Amino acid sequence: MLESDKKNNNPPTLVSAGLVLARYIGKSYIPLLQRQFKDRKFVPPLENLLLLLPATDLAQAIRNREISSVAVVQAYIDRIKEVNPVLNAVIEDRFEAALSDAKKADELCRKLTVDELKEKFPLLGVPFTAKEAVGVEGMSHHVGVAERKGMKCEEEGPVISNLRKAGAIPICVTNVPEWCLSWETYNVINGRTFNPYNTTYSPGGSSGGESALLASAASIFGVGSDFMGSCRLPAMFCGVFGHRPTNPLLSVEGSLPVFPDKVIEKILALGPLCRYAKDLPLLLKIMAGDNAELADLDTPVDLKNIRILYPDSYASGAENIPIEEELEEKIESAAQALQEAGCNVTKVKIEYRGLFEKLISKYLSADLREVNEMTDFATTFLGCLKEYGKWVVGKSDHDIYAIHGQFLMKHKKLYVRLTKFVPLCDEYEKEIKDLLGNDAVLLFPTYATSAYKHHGTVGALPGYVYGLLPSVFNLPATTVPMGLNKNGLPLGFQVIGGPFKDKLCFTVAQFLEQKFGGWVPPPSQ
Repeated sequence: MLESDKKNNNPPTLVSAGLVLARYIGKSYIPLLQRQFKDRKFVPPLENLLLLLPATDLAQAIRNREISSVAVVQAYIDRIKEVNPVLNAVIEDRFEAALSDAKKADELCRKLTVDELKEKFPLLGVPFTAKEAVGVEGMSHHVGVAERKGMKCEEEGPVISNLRKAGAIPICVTNVPEWCLSWETYNVINGRTFNPYNTTYSPGGSSGGESALLASAASIFGVGSDFMGSCRLPAMFCGVFGHRPTNPLLSVEGSLPVFPDKVIEKILALGPLCRYAKDLPLLLKIMAGDNAELADLDTPVDLKNIRILYPDSYASGAENIPIEEELEEKIESAAQALQEAGCNVTKVKIEYRGLFEKLISKYLSADLREVNEMTDFATTFLGCLKEYGKWVVGKSDHDIYAIHGQFLMKHKKLYVRLTKFVPLCDEYEKEIKDLLGNDAVLLFPTYATSAYKHHGTVGALPGYVYGLLPSVFNLPATTVPMGLNKNGLPLGFQVIGGPFKDKLCFTVAQFLEQKFGGWVPPPSQ
């Protein structure tokens, strides 16, 4: 099954050689950079029990006037102030405005009936956070780019607008890597965000600020973006839920960066992050607005009718990162639990040879030249080389991953041979979609291991092959937290569904949360 590569159509080994080199650099040079993060810090203990309620429960309690929106918003403001000195996750807040919005929400609760509130404002009075790149009107919107420092969002897109119309209250925007072009969260304007489970480790990226706040109970739900796993990877590293929806369920209008290309329109998605799986259906429905009907989210799903697929093996070889043993055990345990619950569970063979090359070829086939015009150095080949040199001597205003990303976008002739394998990628996409059909999900790693240390992205590159698959094939995928490993770091994996079968992912995620416990608060000492 899924062995289309038997025809000896595998891409050349140039990319494989690059992946081997990346692993070598990760093991030799990167540890020198990581020494500066040897002092571990802890987030303060969680004391306010309001912070432990799911968003749907908070909304109900506010409607019923059991608690006030002001009390909830203030609780999250206080928690952000407690944890942000440790995490550095917040770029800009709107605390005073949020409290004013909360007072208006409480006034509305006194004027309307509970049923009216539930129908018109299903998230009334519930606070949320958003990735800075998504865009919240009037707030910072520099996307970590030095040339954009001080820029504000002039008009937010439909996703944030839909949440506001539902009564939700934005309280801050969170940190991102430059142009969102890294699986870590660092930029020269706001610095580096830290993982609350161990601050010597990365929270991932590019939605790392969101995931770090959520994991610390400093947010109940957030809005992230997912380009190459940018929502799901940090969700996994920080032990929360992160969903990449099927496009075009959620509009990307208003978010940055803008990719004016049909290929990227399918790949780039906005999505919800949260601590509790029960919140996912409502959040996606509200964020999608009129598009929600595409996913038929209101029709109930019987868990027993979902076919469960999971791999019989994982990527191996010199160019790949072996899957963490505890993570493989988590996937096995989940499959067994689903089988015991009455699901039809099947192991499938995934052909990993050449998979990274195929998936990345689709990205590199896109026309990304217009993106480069937003960053001065990237407009010429020489400019990129100069910026590399400036970074080496500590004189660059740009992050190394953004420099490299811009370089690849601008100078496609360097890898034009790789783009010839786009047809192979398209063929593989059809096989995966045929396998999933309308009634199956695939339990698949989000990444090969738990979180890596800061500056670990280069050496970790081969492990992203798993997270790329749903993005390239435009499939819904939910990262599900599955507890902590022996080192106290979150473990989890993604549940991938067929096109517009987001609700199948949610149904499985909710079952696994009930069975295995879901989110685990980070240590306070």
